[in-house]
Amino acid sequence: MQYATPQLEKNTDDESCQSTLKVYVNRKEDTTAEFEKNETDAVKSVKFKTFEMGVVALTRVTTVLAEERTITYQDDEKTIVAVVSDSKALPEDATLVVNEVQLSDEQKELAENSLDSSEQMNDYTAYDMHFEKDGVEVEPQNATVTVSIQFNEVKEIGDETVNQEASKIQVLHLDDDSNVSDVTKDVAVDEEGNVKSAEFVTDNFSIFILAQTVENNRKFVYEDDNVKITAVADKKEEVLNSNLVRMRVEILG
Repeated sequence: MQYATPQLEKNTDDESCQSTLKVYVNRKEDTTAEFEKNETDAVKSVKFKTFEMGVVALTRVTTVLAEERTITYQDDEKTIVAVVSDSKALPEDATLVVNEVQLSDEQKELAENSLDSSEQMNDYTAYDMHFEKDGVEVEPQNATVTVSIQFNEVKEIGDETVNQEASKIQVLHLDDDSNVSDVTKDVAVDEEGNVKSAEFVTDNFSIFILAQTVENNRKFVYEDDNVKITAVADKKEEVLNSNLVRMRVEILG
């Protein structure tokens, strides 16, 4: 379709607004449409595919984008920045509250059970995070929150003897209904596996776990001048329950 006069000039340059052109054939949107526009973003022509003839409508939809809001928490160990996708999702004077917590045996089991069958949680640091207004906990409404944790110095999580190539840091979310999900967006570690920063995305707040996870297969090695013994347990529980493990014995010398 070629227009003698360009149609539907963009009606705002406000960066808080998003303008989208759409074509409808018999009230059904045609997602194959290609637009040729002039310097004012008005449509000179449109090309699309359709399997039926009928009423064709060219429309411009202008959407007001939600304004983000940043809320920061800081203590001697870390800085946590929460970017809320919609500034209206929380009361104006809401604050971010963060407390380090120890997981109960039941909570640790829930976290373990959420992992892939080939993984286990070797160690963790957990934080209870939530927003408050006047001492009352509030949740963001119809918005997502990107949370970034930056440690002033690297955070040691886990046993340094663990093979770093077989381990990783995940961010797990334990919600108020005892559901656990992996919300990891990004984690930065140093060469020894210590955590420098972590980032995750969520739409509700409760307990978040920085978990060091390792492969289930565990290797234990004993060696002296005469013998080298390697024991491999397919699961951690096999060692704890004193069940049989696969062993290899090498006689040295």
